[in-house]
Amino acid sequence: MKRFIAILLTFLIGASLCACGSDASDRTDASSVESSTGDTASNDASKDTVSVDTPDATLTIKLKKGELATFKSDRPYDESKEDISIILVVGQSNFTTTVGYASEYKGVVKGKIDSVSSEPVIPEAGTCYSGSSGKAITVLGENNDMHKLCDASRLDKTIGGVSPSFGIKWHELTGTKVVFVQTAVGSTGVHEWTPNPKDYICECNGGSQLYSRAVNLYKNSYDTLSKNYNVVYTGYIWNQGEHEEVYGKPECQSTVNSDQAYYDAYKSMHDGFMAELGLDFGGISVARADKAGKNAKGSMNLTIARNAQYKLCHDIDNLFMISTMGETCDPSAPLDMDKTNTIHFSQATFNKLGAECADNLYKCLGLATEKAEFSGLTVYSTVADKLAEFDKDGKAIGETVVSRSLITNHVLAKLNTLGTGYTVSGFELTAADGTDLSDYVDGFGAIDWISALNGHTVTDVEIKCVIE
Repeated sequence: MKRFIAILLTFLIGASLCACGSDASDRTDASSVESSTGDTASNDASKDTVSVDTPDATLTIKLKKGELATFKSDRPYDESKEDISIILVVGQSNFTTTVGYASEYKGVVKGKIDSVSSEPVIPEAGTCYSGSSGKAITVLGENNDMHKLCDASRLDKTIGGVSPSFGIKWHELTGTKVVFVQTAVGSTGVHEWTPNPKDYICECNGGSQLYSRAVNLYKNSYDTLSKNYNVVYTGYIWNQGEHEEVYGKPECQSTVNSDQAYYDAYKSMHDGFMAELGLDFGGISVARADKAGKNAKGSMNLTIARNAQYKLCHDIDNLFMISTMGETCDPSAPLDMDKTNTIHFSQATFNKLGAECADNLYKCLGLATEKAEFSGLTVYSTVADKLAEFDKDGKAIGETVVSRSLITNHVLAKLNTLGTGYTVSGFELTAADGTDLSDYVDGFGAIDWISALNGHTVTDVEIKCVIE
C-alpha cells in the first residue's frame, strides 16, 4: 500500500512539473513575439519594456594613433638676419583686436559695466607686432609694436583680444619676432572667407572680399619682410562660428546650413591659403556655441560650425585644433565673458586663450621638448551631456551603455589632450544581431536614427573606443 502511494505521489509531482515547464515555455515565446515587433512594441507605452542583458546597438569610435613629425622650414635661411613668424589672423570678432579690453573699456565709459576684467598683457618691446590698422606690415617699428599698442594707459586706443598673449607665448617658445597680419572682421560668415563668396547667395555683410583682402595683406607683408628677416614659421589662426549659430539670420542659415556645407566652405579657404601663400599650418580655436548666452554647458552645444571644425582638424594634416577654451566659458562667471554682450570673451579670457593657442600649436608642430601625451577620449551628446569616457588605451572609464534618447542626432568624440597626433578616423554602428548600420553614421558623428531603426528596436546603446 505504501509503495502504491509513493508511486502515485511521484506521478502527480511529475505532472505538475510538466505543467510548470509548459507555462515557462509559453511565457518565453510571448516575450520573443513582443521583442520582435520592433518599434511598434517600443512605441506602445501600455506594454512593459522587455529587459535585456546586452545593449541593442554598439557605437564604436575609431581613433588613429599618429606620430607628430617635427616641423622644419625649407625656406632659405641667412644667419645674419633675425628670425620672424608671420601669423595671419582670420575669422570674426573674437579674433579682432577691438574686443576684450577695447570693448570692455567702451562699456565702462558708457556706464554699461563698472570695470574691465583685465588689461591686455604687454609683449616686450621689439618682440611682437600687429597690423591692427588693416594695412600690410612692411616695417617692424614703433607704430606697430605691440609693446606700445597694448599699453592700457592709451585708454581707447589700446588694442586687446587674443594676439597679445599669443605673441608673448609664441616668442617665448620659438625665439622669433611675431608679426600678426590682422584681417579678422566681426559678424562675418564662413562663406565670406571663401575664395569665391559669390557662389553663395547671402546678404550678410554685402559679400565683401575677405579672402582676397587677407591674401593681399599677407603677401605684401611677407614679400617685404622676407627681404630683411628669416621667415621661420608661417600660418593662420581662426575663430569663427557664432555668425551662423547665434544671430540666427535666416539668410545666413540658408547659405551654410549643414555640417558639410561649413566643412566645404572652410576647406576651400584653407586650401586657398596653403596654395597661394605657402603657409606651414592652420590653427582653429573652436567656436563657442551658446545661443542663449546663459551658461558654460551651453557653450559646448554642438552646432554645424563646431561639428565641421572638429572633423576638419581630423581630416587635414596641416590643420590643428589649438584651443577648446571657448567651450567652457560661462557668461554668468565673473571674468569669462565681456559683460557688455554674450558673444565676446573678456580680456581676462583672451589673456589665457592666446597663451593656450600658442602652446598647443607649438606641440602640434612637434616642436615641444616634452611631447603632449594622449590621455583619452570623452564622448558628449549634442547638448553636452557626457556619454562615455575612455583612457589612453581605449579602455572604458565607468559606464558606457547609455539610453538612445540621449544620443539625439550627434555625438562629439573629443580628445582629452590637444597636440598628440591622435585623430578620430570614423564611427561604426552595429545592431545587437550583428547588422552593420554604419551607413547611417556620417563622419561628423551624426546618426540617422530613422533609417537605422528600420526593423530594429534600439533602447540602449553601448559606446566603445578602438585605437587603430
